[in-house]
Amino acid sequence: MISIHNRAGRRVSGIALLLALLFLSLLTLSAEAQTEETGGKNGWTPPPGQEAIDLRIQEIRQEKELLLSRKSEGMYAGDEAEFQSLLLSLGTLENAYTRYSTILSNANAAADGGAEGDLKEKELLQKKPPYTLSTYDETLNRYEIADQRLKTVASSIDALEGMKGKLQDAVAAAEERKERLSRSVERNPLEFRRLEVEVEVARLNQAIQRKSFDDSMKKKKVYEEKKKILADAVEKVRSNLEYDEADRKEHNARLDEQTTLVRKEIEELQKAREKIRAELVRSQGVQSSVRTEKDRLIAESKTAELEGQLRLNQAAIELNEQKLIYLDETRMIWNIRYDLIKKSLSSEKLWEIRSTVTERMKELENSFQVKQNAFVTSQADLLAAQRELEKADLPQVSVSLRNRITSLSKITEIITESVSGTFNLLRQYNRLQEEMNNEFNTLRIAEKVTSYGKDRFLSVWNTTLWSGEGFNVTVAKVVLAVILFGMAFLFSGRITNFLSRKILVRFGMDSSVAQAVRKIIFYILMATFLLSALDLIGIPLTAFAFLGGALAIGIGFGAQNIFNNLISGFILMFSKPIKMDDIIEVDGLYASVVEIGSRATLVKTFDNIDVLVPNSYFLNNKIINWTHTDQKMRVRVNVGVSYGSDVREVERLLFKAVSEHTRVLKNPEPYVLFREFGPSSLDFTVYFWIDMAVASTVKVSSDIRYRLVALFADAGITIAFPQMDVHLDSAAPLVLRMQGAPEEEREANPEE
Repeated sequence: MISIHNRAGRRVSGIALLLALLFLSLLTLSAEAQTEETGGKNGWTPPPGQEAIDLRIQEIRQEKELLLSRKSEGMYAGDEAEFQSLLLSLGTLENAYTRYSTILSNANAAADGGAEGDLKEKELLQKKPPYTLSTYDETLNRYEIADQRLKTVASSIDALEGMKGKLQDAVAAAEERKERLSRSVERNPLEFRRLEVEVEVARLNQAIQRKSFDDSMKKKKVYEEKKKILADAVEKVRSNLEYDEADRKEHNARLDEQTTLVRKEIEELQKAREKIRAELVRSQGVQSSVRTEKDRLIAESKTAELEGQLRLNQAAIELNEQKLIYLDETRMIWNIRYDLIKKSLSSEKLWEIRSTVTERMKELENSFQVKQNAFVTSQADLLAAQRELEKADLPQVSVSLRNRITSLSKITEIITESVSGTFNLLRQYNRLQEEMNNEFNTLRIAEKVTSYGKDRFLSVWNTTLWSGEGFNVTVAKVVLAVILFGMAFLFSGRITNFLSRKILVRFGMDSSVAQAVRKIIFYILMATFLLSALDLIGIPLTAFAFLGGALAIGIGFGAQNIFNNLISGFILMFSKPIKMDDIIEVDGLYASVVEIGSRATLVKTFDNIDVLVPNSYFLNNKIINWTHTDQKMRVRVNVGVSYGSDVREVERLLFKAVSEHTRVLKNPEPYVLFREFGPSSLDFTVYFWIDMAVASTVKVSSDIRYRLVALFADAGITIAFPQMDVHLDSAAPLVLRMQGAPEEEREANPEE
């Protein structure tokens, strides 16, 4: 009888579930029809209002219960994979609706909170000046919070904007999969339902993105307006700050109360630490005396638990000790800020405080890294303890491990609290530094900088670079030596020029020797001035003894080429293989010598191009000096006349052409040579001499050729040109033969 009743109950329950599933399907079809009427697929909107969302979540849960019930009756035995996929998709859809509901609730709460914040800001702005430092800090805190929230919202907007395209693609892909399956002849109902759910999830995610983006944009506008209002409020309060002894004492009194509480907390923690240490010693004794493996594991876990409690206790003590230090510093910062308002600090005291604050801020910034390392270590210990808990078999060991994990978690919280306290103190120091910077006026800063800069300058100016027996080389002496060396260079040059103009010219020296003597005098004067300068400022030559080895190496390797050219320059000046104004030929280049320097010789080509030639090149290579002994140079002009010309007339005309030219020297006399019988002409050469100091070989040769053309034309003499006579033997008949085209050309052109 009971069996029959149970079967009947299950049958009735199955019918109810089927009816519910049919109802849900009708709702889905109705929603899709409504969607198509309101704009197709892209017009889908989530349920309006919180009640409709809760109803949709309830419907999803009912559908999951229906599926599980039918699964228990064995309906989806062959579609286990599709069943699990559908169940998972429904869970995802439920989570999406829950998230959407949370977003709506948060939006409403934010609106209420924003309105409440606006009221507080209005109350804050309605306060009339003058303002206390507490009011200024409260206003500044609200401004910083608004600024941070604005930055957070801006980052969220950027992220949501980047998600927009991906969500659109996800919706399109889900709808395409559903549409493809709907056209299939044999489709699996579970798979089709799963695709419907995936489409709804994709659309809901898109709606969540739109809602979040719209809310973020609204928040951004609110925070921008709020930040602007608070910025004006901060400036207003800062401009109307006034010293308030009551506010100062009230703030210090609160800090004193906190200090008292922290000290009591430290005393209690120290008492607890002694108890933990005593228990730890007993546990370690038990651990060393156990005999079984089980007892050993229990003792070790208990010892580790007590060690964790001791670490927690020590961390708490250190945190409270840090609080004491930070409270003292907060009190100091608060009093200094009120002294700034009271104008009771001198510029020297402000400068000293500013230096101390800067150093302390650097210490606080470095402590962040230390606390970060401690946090990482604590997290690693916590993870290791959790892994041990997973492997623990004994109940006592599990209890000890849980207690140890609790201690490690609290240590992590303590480290986080310590970081927060450090950040809060650093923020107070930043405010103090900003207010001190505003307090410094131009005169006080100039006075302090002048005094400080003078001390620093004198400290550097009198710094000893190196010292030895009987000497002490400082920065001041080195600078003076450099200045004296520059002056010595200037005066040595001027004295050398004076001597070259007044004395050397009087001895009748030529230019090369004069230049060599001038350079020697310059170097002697430079060395004399340099030694005198070093002696004047008290730097003996023994001070540079340590540079001897380095100087020798530098000369041996780096300065080898320089000294080679320098010595070669002096050899050229005194041996005089070339002199200034000489015409030389260097590698086919014709030029005149302009200056023989200490490293290179400057020559100028006839195209007015300056060329620097290393001095050693003149001693190591073949150089042609056209004017080494004197300025006279023999020049020749070649001419060829046609066969049959009167050779004596040609000779006379050649003499006449060169004799008429004013630049041609009469002594040595010109002469003409009948050189040879050429292939096409009778070849003659006329030789003559010119003075290179007043004439140019190229110009004189050109003038003579012009004159020869005119004289030959008047005398009827023809200047020959290349020609060839061809003689044919006419005694025998000439044989003519037609040469045919090659075989390849005939094949390529058969028509021809």
